[in-house]
Amino acid sequence: MNDEKAKLKGSWSRDEFKHEHKRWGKELYAADLDLVLASKAPPGPIAFLDYKSPTDEVTFAEVLIYEKCKVIAPVVIVTGLHPTLGPFKVWQYVHGDFRPFPPDVWGRHVLDCANYEQLIAWERRLRQSHQRLGRPEFTLYLPQAELVNLNKMG
Repeated sequence: MNDEKAKLKGSWSRDEFKHEHKRWGKELYAADLDLVLASKAPPGPIAFLDYKSPTDEVTFAEVLIYEKCKVIAPVVIVTGLHPTLGPFKVWQYVHGDFRPFPPDVWGRHVLDCANYEQLIAWERRLRQSHQRLGRPEFTLYLPQAELVNLNKMG
């Protein structure tokens, strides 16, 4: 990534585009992912990341998208009190059911991070395992973690 791109906080045009889409009707369901971790070697996505504050719920549209994405690469939900300061909880999305309201969203707790530095350290380990194995290795963290319904935690 070049230095100019690294300085950007976001794209006002992307935000405006998404906001305009919402104006055209509640039946035009959509979802976005916050970050897709990518690798040059081996080439491809490493993981799909979605950030949620403690009061955010995963929507039915997100469940639909997560289900398609997890076939390509793991889906990771990062929850945190503050998007740059943390602390963070990292969850691996396992499966969901979009039909109930709110949807059922099942995940495994992967890791607690006190701050963004620890989150990046975890990402680096994930990237290393992807390079070594051709896929990210989650079982290095909490292999016995129970399934938790992420929309029913609070």
